[in-house]
Amino acid sequence: MEQRIIDSTVKQIKQFGLRRFTMDDIARDLGISKKTLYNHYPSKNELLRAVVEWVEEQERTITDQALAGAVSWLERLDAVLSVYSFANLPYRLMNEVNQSYLGELEGISRIGHYKSSVLREILQEGLEIGKLKPEINPEVIILTLDKMFFTLTAEEFLQENDLTVNQLLGQMKTLLFFGSLANDSRYEESK
Repeated sequence: MEQRIIDSTVKQIKQFGLRRFTMDDIARDLGISKKTLYNHYPSKNELLRAVVEWVEEQERTITDQALAGAVSWLERLDAVLSVYSFANLPYRLMNEVNQSYLGELEGISRIGHYKSSVLREILQEGLEIGKLKPEINPEVIILTLDKMFFTLTAEEFLQENDLTVNQLLGQMKTLLFFGSLANDSRYEESK
């Protein structure tokens, strides 16, 4: 039942946003009483906390699965940069969480910290094995990705440029790593 409640909550959040969905919406969607819903989650904040924890777990699981299937260093880099398990979740929700649900922001921050730590290891390995130019600082790449990905105007940017989150991720990878990889043919020619 709890997973059904979380799934319904995610659906309601996508449709109405964090502030506008109600516990009534969830109960109605699931065909259960509000009392039953409140037996599982005593408040909207408790329900949102459970959703954020679930999102965090999903993001870690999907990232770990993508990494497990990657063989080469470049495949591992691509795996961690390509995984965004909630590609259809609007960015405006990040802003709503930031403004109204600060406790849940911690869970979202943990996702970012986890992804950054995995990426940091992969980038460091890339430097050590000569896959990245030696002057590349992994922390600059991580900061750039973080700022690009979680910018508050990202949803508006995506709409204006008719891009999906996955297309944005692909463009970011191309932009950042085309000039960062040591084996880029243009880099080799300029030596």
